[in-house]
Amino acid sequence: MVKLKMGTDGEQICPFVTEKGCAIYEDRPAACRLYPIGRASTMVDGEKNSREKFFIVRESHCLGFQEKKSWTIGEWLEHEGVNEYNAMNDPWLGIITSSKRLGDEEATKKFQVFFLASYNLDKFRQFIFESRFFDLFEINPPYRV
Repeated sequence: MVKLKMGTDGEQICPFVTEKGCAIYEDRPAACRLYPIGRASTMVDGEKNSREKFFIVRESHCLGFQEKKSWTIGEWLEHEGVNEYNAMNDPWLGIITSSKRLGDEEATKKFQVFFLASYNLDKFRQFIFESRFFDLFEINPPYRV
């Protein structure tokens, strides 16, 4: 699993938080847009939409709890633009929560290739185009260049 490395001080602050606020605010990921709401979700094989539950993450440093405005989950998702992110992330969620197994044989190699394809596209591209991949697997256009 790939995780964002937090600060090494005792508070483990996000590396994008500066004295002026979030340095990537306009481009922040869905988890940051949701905060202080948490989302637990999964895709069930054969279903079109994700199953999700939301919960409040109450932390003392979050000043939003001092505000008088109340939000519904739907209002918050809309206000923060989370629905667009979830629409992009949910197909990936379907892959990582699939009940289909990779099989027991050579699982380590399969996980390595999965990791490359998921998190290191440059090396994955190199693996595909500089190996015997296309000799071993039949790939139909438009995926093969």
